[in-house]
Amino acid sequence: MGGQPAQLLPEAVKPGETIDLRVDLTAPSAPGSYTGNWALKDNNGNLFGIGENGNEPLAVKIVVRMPAIPTST
Repeated sequence: MGGQPAQLLPEAVKPGETIDLRVDLTAPSAPGSYTGNWALKDNNGNLFGIGENGNEPLAVKIVVRMPAIPTST
């Protein structure tokens, strides 16, 4: 999945707060199932993610299908 290697958050987020994020990705051209693992980074360069301890990556899963083949009638 192609996309920006890094993106700044639009605003400061305090512990316990939530925001909506948008990341534009480009799907691979070959059919298949793909997973990208993402993490956030604080101002000190420490990676963090989701889950009870904040140490799990956020998984983005996509399925690229073969294009439909038109049939003649």
